[in-house]
Amino acid sequence: MEGKEPKHGSGASVLTAVTVPSQYNLGSAVVQEKTNEIPVAQQALIPALDLVGRWVSLDALPTQDETARRVVMEAGGDYLLTAKKNQPTLRANIPKKVAAPQAGFSPGSSHAHASPHPGEEQGA
Repeated sequence: MEGKEPKHGSGASVLTAVTVPSQYNLGSAVVQEKTNEIPVAQQALIPALDLVGRWVSLDALPTQDETARRVVMEAGGDYLLTAKKNQPTLRANIPKKVAAPQAGFSPGSSHAHASPHPGEEQGA
């Protein structure tokens, strides 16, 4: 799910749910100027979608207990949470609650975008 403000718009934006990688539109909801994506995702878009067995990803703004509860407990989906550096308590609690496998590289390393095919250069 991602929110975008249309160019030359009224100040309202649109929160849209799409599938990845096909970009098939699952649904959209208007985010009025005096609010944000959180209540629109929680009250309009999540309940309207068939999320059973689907992975749901939103940016950091709606990463909240209530959003996760609605996706997982009410809609039957799995929620990929975004935790930014300005959320130190949340980031510190993640390894305590969820065991994650260690990646073989850091996302910021030069190997993060290497070709999956040995011997091929990226963009070749």
